Formats: sequence, C-alpha cells, structure tokens
Amino acid sequence: MLDDKIYVGMDVAAWNDVTRTTEVHATLVTAVGGGPLRTLVTGGRRTHSGPYSSAKTNRSQPWKAPAEVARMMVCEVDSAVETYLAQPHRLDFRVESERLQFFPDLKIVYRSGATAVERIRSKAEVTRGLGESRAESLARHAYGLLGWEFRVLDPGKAEEGRAVGNARRIQLDRWTIVDARQMRRALDALDRAGGQTAFGVVVDAMGGDAAARAQLHALIIRAHVAIDLDAIFDDDTAVRRGPVAGKGN
Repeated sequence: MLDDKIYVGMDVAAWNDVTRTTEVHATLVTAVGGGPLRTLVTGGRRTHSGPYSSAKTNRSQPWKAPAEVARMMVCEVDSAVETYLAQPHRLDFRVESERLQFFPDLKIVYRSGATAVERIRSKAEVTRGLGESRAESLARHAYGLLGWEFRVLDPGKAEEGRAVGNARRIQLDRWTIVDARQMRRALDALDRAGGQTAFGVVVDAMGGDAAARAQLHALIIRAHVAIDLDAIFDDDTAVRRGPVAGKGN
C-alpha cells in the first residue's frame, strides 16, 4: 500500500499487450513534493554516485552513474530545456498476476512543450549485450500513450561528445551571480549585432575579464543567452538571445 503522504499515483491507461489477450494496467507514481522519487539507492554496491546541485531547477538531483550526471549537465546548459528531474517517477504495471516496476533516470521538459523520459543503460548491460526488458517495453508503450518521447541511451554516448564537453565547462559557473546591469550589457551587445554575435564580443561588453566570462556562462544556463552546444566553444562561437532574455534573473 502506498503512503499517500509521500507518493501520488496517476493512472496512465489500460491496454492489451502484444498478445491482444492480456490486459495491462499502468500507474505512474511520483513524489508529492515534485522532487526525485528516489534519492541515492546503491543497494550496498560500490558505485560512483552523488547529488548534482542544479541552478536551473533549484534542487539537488541524485545520480548513480557518471553518464547520468553528464546528461544533467547538458540539460542544465541547453536553453531548449525548461526543466528536468532525476529519478522522476516509477511506473507500476499489473499484467494479470504479474507485477513489474520501471524506474527511469531522467525526465526532461522542453520549452516547446515536449517531454522526454530517458533511461541510461549501465555499462554491465552494454557489456552483456542485454536487450529491452519486459518492463522497459511496457514503459515505452505507456510513455507513448502520454505523448512523451522515450529514449534509452548507452553510457558511452551519454558521457561523450562536444555537447557534453561544452556543458561541463559552462555549468561550472551555474551559481554565478549576474546583476541587472551586467545582463543589460550582454543583451545590448547582442542587440547591436542584430541578436547574434561572437561569445568574446559579449564578454568584452561585460568587462572582458574572468568574472565577465563566468557571468556570461551563467546567462546561458538561465536561458537569457543561447549557444549551439554542438559547436566548437571559444571566443568566436556564435551566441544569441535566449528564450527568456531579459525576463527575471
């Protein structure tokens, strides 16, 4: 029995499985407070894990593998991402007398209104060549009914690539304070250039020092300024007005 002071269940749907004879019932369970459903649970295993302190979501996001925190860093910096949540929910499935559970690693909500749910495979799963589990297959169907995209990522791909490298660098300054005057200088530099200019030009407009560079990184994370995360990131990288430019802090 679920404690309704801690969890809330949402009926997703009931459908017939691939045999078209067995009815499947799915319930999505979330934490009442809106945070991660699970904190760090390692089951006594020796594993790299910890909390990621997110400025974008203003909460601590738990991770249990380096690939998970790498994905969080990309979400932190990507201006297309409005918010994200680690260990966001649990899917409970009932298939006749069988009970199955599925725990995704990340839920991402985009400014476009789209939602994606990600599961990052463990390195052991990749090494052993394991395919999609029964619970994962049911989860894919349930997310489709909700209109959410479901992604299964290999840890190598989640940890590597230019976007990850750029995000790692930018997110280091995620808690940097940017006052209204510095934000105005950054946005004015972009406006003078028609909405887009080089990263170094904006840094110079903000003072040209290390503090200005950190503040511009923080403005990228807060989506006042945007970049292409897959581009080579240096002073010549194009930066543009972000989706919330000048709104709030």
